Amino acid sequence: MTDERIREIGLQGLLEIDPENESIGKWKNWLKNYQFDHEYPDDSYIWLTDVLALMAVNSGNFGIGSVLIYGSDDVVVQGHNEIFNPYFRSDRHGEMVVMDEFEETHRDVTKLEGYTVHVP
Repeated sequence: MTDERIREIGLQGLLEIDPENESIGKWKNWLKNYQFDHEYPDDSYIWLTDVLALMAVNSGNFGIGSVLIYGSDDVVVQGHNEIFNPYFRSDRHGEMVVMDEFEETHRDVTKLEGYTVHVP
C-alpha cells in the first residue's frame, strides 16, 4: 500500500473526529500536517495507528490504535480500543479488536507468517 493510500485512510479517520476539547484538536491538526519520514519504513503505519488512537480517545476510550499488515505494505485490518465505548468490554483492546476482526473475516488463514501487527 502506498504512503498516499495510507494518508488517505488516516485523513478519512481524522474527519470523523469532532474534538470536544482543545487537546484532541491540537493532535488532530498535528497528525493532519505530519510528513512521513522515509528513513523509517514503518512510519506511515505508525502514523495510522496514531490516528486510530486519537479516534479511540475521542470516543472515550484509551488511546491505542492498531493495524495488521501483510507483507511489507498491505493494511489488512485496522482498529482501536473499544474498552469503554460503546459499552464496557475488558477484552476490546486495540490489538484484540484487530485480531478478532481478522479471525472473523479470514477464517481460511491458518498461519500468521508474513503478517505484522503495529501498536504504538
